Amino acid sequence: MADIQEKEELTQEAVAPVVDATEENVEDYFNPFADISEEDKQVEEEIKEDVSKKETQVEVDVDVKTELAEVKAERQASKEVSSFIKEHPEFEELSDDLVELASKAVVKGHSKPLEFAVRNVKSPSYWIDYGKKLGREDLASVSQNRVGGSSLSKGSDKGTPDFSSMSSDEFNEYTKSVLRGA
Repeated sequence: MADIQEKEELTQEAVAPVVDATEENVEDYFNPFADISEEDKQVEEEIKEDVSKKETQVEVDVDVKTELAEVKAERQASKEVSSFIKEHPEFEELSDDLVELASKAVVKGHSKPLEFAVRNVKSPSYWIDYGKKLGREDLASVSQNRVGGSSLSKGSDKGTPDFSSMSSDEFNEYTKSVLRGA
């Protein structure tokens, strides 16, 4: 008998929690057509407020970090550009544009921000024309001085003479003229 009573108690206990679980499931069921209570509306509004506060806080943090990175990049770029301008004063008129481009390159993580800025401050056609201008200036300065010699002979005799057919006197005169630079 005691065994039967124990089995009945165990079955009653086992049945009771199952009934409670089904009741909880019924309460958790969401009916989209049911009327929303005031308490539910307040809870939804609180959740929306919490989410919007977190989103604005995250946006503010990201904005602050971005601005801080931009300020640091601009300071670094201005230092690099000022030292570049000291070495190359012909780029002084482009210094503001160079600082702007170099700071953007630093923010983006470019490995050589100043080089990037110098290449992109003007169009490629500008740099081609600038290179041509420098080439012309260098050619003019080289042609004015006599350093380096020339590939063409200036005398009436063009080419090298035949040394095997020369007499020793002619050879000596030729060597003296070469030594004099004639």
